[in-house]
Amino acid sequence: MLRYATAGVLTRLCSSSIFQSVKHLYLIGSMGSGKTTVGRLLAERLGLPLYDVDALVEQAAGATISEIFERFGEARFRELESATLEEVACRPAGVVATGGGAVLCERNRARMRQTGWLVYLKASLETLWGRLRRSANRPLLRTATPRETLKSILEAREPLYEEADWVVEVDTLTPAQVANILQRVYHPVPDTPLTIPVLAGQPHGYEVKIAPELSMHAATCLLEQIHPTRVALLTHRRLLRWAEPLRDALARRGV
Repeated sequence: MLRYATAGVLTRLCSSSIFQSVKHLYLIGSMGSGKTTVGRLLAERLGLPLYDVDALVEQAAGATISEIFERFGEARFRELESATLEEVACRPAGVVATGGGAVLCERNRARMRQTGWLVYLKASLETLWGRLRRSANRPLLRTATPRETLKSILEAREPLYEEADWVVEVDTLTPAQVANILQRVYHPVPDTPLTIPVLAGQPHGYEVKIAPELSMHAATCLLEQIHPTRVALLTHRRLLRWAEPLRDALARRGV
């Protein structure tokens, strides 16, 4: 399931150049949510580089994340993480798999928002614990009660994750299915547009479909949903260049 989490994403989608101006797709979420796996699949499909922040931190430090925590503590790791994110923000457009705690720093959140879209891969505690319970390389879970520690971390970070532009609930999805959804977010096309439900589940709910040049396919999209014999187009004279082709396309289909 995909949903937009902030009003800001709609404002950004209203820009005619939004699909050209989006630079990075930042994947955020808890450890174990699949950011690196999904990021690798998505980057391959889009022909973009994958920037794995944790891997880049390890490369720059010449040590694993566990070793950084042990030798220097979490504070030093967060410093390296922020420096790496700043450097990645200046690189060519790509998919960025962030660490679970990257959102803790306000500067990180601001920088990511300035240079791309944030996507929260949301997983339940049960799903995360099922994936992490046998992991030996998670420094924050090296406690007497790791499941409770994970729960506390997730609860503390959830409000920050929810600030993302998009939220994908991944509990019942494979990494490939998540990548399919995000491919439409980053690079929608008329055949597979980005679809946003509005008033979902309510009597007057509807969907908004977004893709470059989708207006050329508007009549087909409309008639796939309903089968009217008459349509009224309420428009403005400045929008006639879009309204008239739609009118003509509907007329050719007997509407």
